[in-house]
Amino acid sequence: MIFSEAFRSLRTDKTRAFFYWLTLLLTTVFMYLYFNIAMDESIGMSLGQTSNNIIVIVTLISVIICALDIFFANDYYTRIKAFDLAIRLVSGATYLHIAGFLLIQTVFLMVLAVPPGVLIAKLMMKPLNILFSSVLPGLYDMAPVREGVIYTYVVLGFIIVWMVVMNLSFTYLNSASQLVNQRNAAGRRKGSGFYMKSVPAWLRQLFWLFLFVMPVVTFYLNRDAIVLFSCIGMVGFNGALQWIIVPMISRILSSGKADPVRTAWLGFVREDLQAMKFAMYLLLVSVVIMASILMTHQQNPLESVVITLSYGFLSVLQAMALMFRCSNILSSRVRHFASLARIGFTYKQLKEITRKEVFGYYGSVLLICLLYLVNIFISLRMAGQIETGFAVFLVLIVAVPLIVCACINLFNYRKTVLSNMTEKEFEDDSAS
Repeated sequence: MIFSEAFRSLRTDKTRAFFYWLTLLLTTVFMYLYFNIAMDESIGMSLGQTSNNIIVIVTLISVIICALDIFFANDYYTRIKAFDLAIRLVSGATYLHIAGFLLIQTVFLMVLAVPPGVLIAKLMMKPLNILFSSVLPGLYDMAPVREGVIYTYVVLGFIIVWMVVMNLSFTYLNSASQLVNQRNAAGRRKGSGFYMKSVPAWLRQLFWLFLFVMPVVTFYLNRDAIVLFSCIGMVGFNGALQWIIVPMISRILSSGKADPVRTAWLGFVREDLQAMKFAMYLLLVSVVIMASILMTHQQNPLESVVITLSYGFLSVLQAMALMFRCSNILSSRVRHFASLARIGFTYKQLKEITRKEVFGYYGSVLLICLLYLVNIFISLRMAGQIETGFAVFLVLIVAVPLIVCACINLFNYRKTVLSNMTEKEFEDDSAS
């Protein structure tokens, strides 16, 4: 009985299940490839025995980010199921029953993701051999390394065990009312510490703006410290989002000067920025920090290739993770759009709201990425340390996945919130 209910729930919520599965699949591919590259002696590396500290650092950063992606994808997926779990709990189901209901789905998706992910990674070994051979002549063919395979399965096993523990804890520690109000509870959390209350708002905003913008200037003054200043800038972005960007949108909305369509999509973008803050922050940190490391380690061709691969993989992976989180948030807006339709918004206006919200949010993410990336590349181009074509290529690696994911999100968004509405129905209503 519990198995049939779990699989029925997967079919009902197949879009979110697909994005969750895709995150697990891509993460498995990346981790398998990276561990095997980082421990392949044929290209002069053996993680744990090498004196090349930057390879160790890049490996640790990449693996931690992959693990975080899986943990938070699991957390998002688990909270989506909160209402279903609450219904079953109220109907008399035991905690063992609802824990099994959730674990069957997550374990099933992991089983579907990990083996294909390993297979895809093995198939990608050949094109990677071609790439490495073109950069490093005389390189032997790279193949799966026993230690790399073991590391991959150990890390994935550790992640899976913790996911099971987290899912069991989630179902055991939440009552039915808490499960129903998961979204509301998350929305009420404020990040303001007591020590900030006595500081004037304008001074807080000035501080975070300085911390966010100052690193861009330092890229031109001290190119050797790009990594450090990028980390400082990401901390500044976190504060600027909370104290400058979101309040600025709130002031626009409360001024009453915005037209109804603009009020709607700006309000949704404000909610997106707050609800998807961590996913956006993780993407920015991954891209900016990895680009900074790449720009300061170009003397060694091997290091340059490995870090460029990490930069590309993480860009795609984080764009996918952001799309997964975004699809969960946007799909919950059905009632909002039904209300907008009832108070007089036309079908054309509702489509405009979805378009401006999605591209407004993704445009904000891309703009912040480019603010750092473009200035990093310009400063290094001025110093003759990077070619213009390579810099453009690195920008496209970030921009193209974000644009593609935005288009996919927009398509699914409209399919979800406007699926029961047609332009003809709106015309009939206005005529009557």
